[in-house]
Amino acid sequence: MPTGWMAIYQVLYYWSGIAWVTCATQGWDYNTAPTDTLYGPYNLRWSSTQCGPGYYLLLSHALVWDGAEWQGGQVDSGYLYSD
Repeated sequence: MPTGWMAIYQVLYYWSGIAWVTCATQGWDYNTAPTDTLYGPYNLRWSSTQCGPGYYLLLSHALVWDGAEWQGGQVDSGYLYSD
């Protein structure tokens, strides 16, 4: 993939006891060199306990530009407890 054709966006959610609320967001990251793998600097930039002890869920959006439109989707981690 050419530079900038792969993107990832991550949001860390925290269970408030009523609903999932945004704890932290990474913002969009793009590949900075031609590559065929989305890894390397694309990692969490926060602590999983930043919103205190409780249940967390990570939602990741991964997209690839095919020359005409963005393709891809999202996946979540499932919820995990962190104290």
